[in-house]
Amino acid sequence: MFLFILVVFFILPIISLVLGAIGYFVFKNIYITPGIIAIATIVATFTVFNSFWFWSVLYTLLSLISGAIEETEADSDIQKMIKQALGPYRGILETIIGKRISRCIGMPN
Repeated sequence: MFLFILVVFFILPIISLVLGAIGYFVFKNIYITPGIIAIATIVATFTVFNSFWFWSVLYTLLSLISGAIEETEADSDIQKMIKQALGPYRGILETIIGKRISRCIGMPN
């Protein structure tokens, strides 16, 4: 029971916040990642958890809020750090997920 509470109250909200910010950074759209999180948590409601609807809505809203915050902080230091960290892996990213994504995260041609 302790593990369940730990996951629901701490781990999943943190993951939602982080994915919302990263999702905006990658897709340049604040609605894609919350949509993915909504679908994933709704599937989890029916397969893993029982009566999880409140948390599904909450995690989706957290992701949406963090994406909106990231949108307002367009040239933040965090984005610059992520661009710098992902720079050496540009070729791998293009191979795995395509050139469009690598351009979205601001890697030069």
